[in-house]
Amino acid sequence: MSWGVVLKWLASLVGHALAKGLAMLLAPLVCAFAATSDRRHLCEPWRWMETLDWDMAGDPPWREHRLVGDDPLSWWNRTRWIWRNGAQALSYRRFGTKAIGLTYRLAPGSVDDPDRPPYGEKLTLAERGGRIVAYYRNRCIAIPGARRYLQIQTGWKLNYTVAGHHKLICSVRLRTAPDTTL
Repeated sequence: MSWGVVLKWLASLVGHALAKGLAMLLAPLVCAFAATSDRRHLCEPWRWMETLDWDMAGDPPWREHRLVGDDPLSWWNRTRWIWRNGAQALSYRRFGTKAIGLTYRLAPGSVDDPDRPPYGEKLTLAERGGRIVAYYRNRCIAIPGARRYLQIQTGWKLNYTVAGHHKLICSVRLRTAPDTTL
């Protein structure tokens, strides 16, 4: 993989971190004073704080497991939705990579499903015109003595496209290990 692609990711990550921090600070005010009349979206110029794939009511798992009260469009739930996903529109449009014209391939040594034991790493490369322009690394590391593993995702989420773009990703999650005894 070229250093240029890694440097592009690092620069985008810094920009996205600043935008996400700003979104988190502004979310309570913007949700209170800059929402559309149906409260499902933010008014311009604040739309960059939204998600592209769901309105301000959140996605179904969010509404099912994290909703406070009965109204998914309450000020508090919309504020929390931005705190969870703030600046995602920028993550796709400004810091993401266009999905058009890309070809994808697994890097040598990658496993097809790193989320299954014995765990491992999946490195997908995206090329345009024979040149690597993006990557997606999903690394899963078992935690000894625990039924958990650490999932680390970096690059651009090449397995998911919204509005013709792959979003920038830097995610570290503690996951429950799958049951391999079944």
